[in-house]
Amino acid sequence: MSAEQAVRAAVTVREAAPHNRSATLLAGFCTLVVYQLAGDLIGWLVPIPFPGALIGLVLLVVRFAWKREVAPDVEAASALLLGCLALFYVPAATGLVTHLGVLATDWWRIALAIVVSTFAGLVATALVMRWLGDGRSDA
Repeated sequence: MSAEQAVRAAVTVREAAPHNRSATLLAGFCTLVVYQLAGDLIGWLVPIPFPGALIGLVLLVVRFAWKREVAPDVEAASALLLGCLALFYVPAATGLVTHLGVLATDWWRIALAIVVSTFAGLVATALVMRWLGDGRSDA
């Protein structure tokens, strides 16, 4: 199945049953996957230091900005994913539990790294905001 046929099938599903929640979610997930795959393809073809998923997300945002609306099927699929967002933290928590020995011996280094990097991020943000705000008037 070519990419054109896949897009045509997603559009057919979207048009055939706009009232059907399953079809709407399927079309939304297909759209999200197509943009992620497009981003992966661009990332593979063009040597840029960004992951393909991020490139696909930028393409999706550009599409929505161009059309000035978010497709209802993508909105429904995104809302479902956001509702399950807490589940994405389970692998990170499992990794922490698996490496409790490292945490027990190096906790102070990890805490120091978190505090220093947080402070560095705050300083960098303040400097960028000051730099961006220099040329603007407050009126």
